[in-house]
Amino acid sequence: MNVAILKKPSFLIGLAVLLVLATVGAAVAIKWDAQDDHVTGAQRDRVAKVAEGAVPDSTVIKVERDDDDDTDQAYEVKVKAADGTIHEVTLDKDLRVIGTLPDDDSLPWTPDQRAALEASIAKTLPGGVVVEVEHTNDHGATYEAQVQVINGQVVKEYDVYLDEAFNVLFKKRD
Repeated sequence: MNVAILKKPSFLIGLAVLLVLATVGAAVAIKWDAQDDHVTGAQRDRVAKVAEGAVPDSTVIKVERDDDDDTDQAYEVKVKAADGTIHEVTLDKDLRVIGTLPDDDSLPWTPDQRAALEASIAKTLPGGVVVEVEHTNDHGATYEAQVQVINGQVVKEYDVYLDEAFNVLFKKRD
C-alpha cells in the first residue's frame, strides 16, 4: 500500500468530508425514526376525534402510531379527562377503539388494590417482589406487573399479566 497517498491534503479533505456526511446522515436517520411514530395533519385530527369520543370531556395530548408489536393496535392516544386524569386510548387501523385505560402514572393505588395485587402475585410466585405495575392491553390483560424473585444470589424476573380484579392470567420469565 502506498502510504504517501494517505498524507496528501486531497485525501485527508476527502476523508473528512466523508466522515461529516456519515455523521449527518446518521443524525438525520435517528431524528427521522423518532418522528416516524408521530401522527400529524388530517389523520391526527381523525384519530383524535375518535379518542376524545372514547373518553368524554377529554383533550388529546399526544397521538402516535403503534405498530411495533404483533397486536391489532395501530394508534396510541393520550388524552386528559376533565378530572385531570390521563387516559391511554388504543385504536386499530380502521380507527375502532380497542381499549381505554387510565395511564399508569395517573392511577392512584388504594391499599385494597395493592393488597389484592400482592396476594395474587404471592400465590403465583412465592417470595416475588412487585417492582412495577402498568396498564396493558396485551394478551387480554388489564395490568402487567414486573416481579422479581430472589433466591440467594439468583434473581429471576417475570412479567405477570392480571385481569381487572387482579387475578393472574399468566406469567412469563423475562
